[in-house]
Amino acid sequence: MTPQQAGARLDEALAGALRTSKSQARKLIVVGAVRVDGRTVRQPGRALVARASVEARVRRLALRRPADRPFEITPAAVLFEDEALIAIDKPPYLPTPPTVDPSSTPDQ
Repeated sequence: MTPQQAGARLDEALAGALRTSKSQARKLIVVGAVRVDGRTVRQPGRALVARASVEARVRRLALRRPADRPFEITPAAVLFEDEALIAIDKPPYLPTPPTVDPSSTPDQ
């Protein structure tokens, strides 16, 4: 990691380096796929020190983003609906909560 990332959370720095979501980076850390200075680390919130060596064992396929086509809610995607609740079959990597990342929000 760079000196500018000193003090940053491991999951945030890893997500930026791998160009993936913080959630995906957290999963890699928790399962033991990440080493900091040669030691396996399982704490996503661990603060990085300047010039820490971070290694992640991942397959690029696991970090693949969905195609650049917009997601639309069609009748086939609706799994359940009543007056108070709707369940949608959404594609992976499409976040459920609102996000500020414009690349991960569906077109309106």
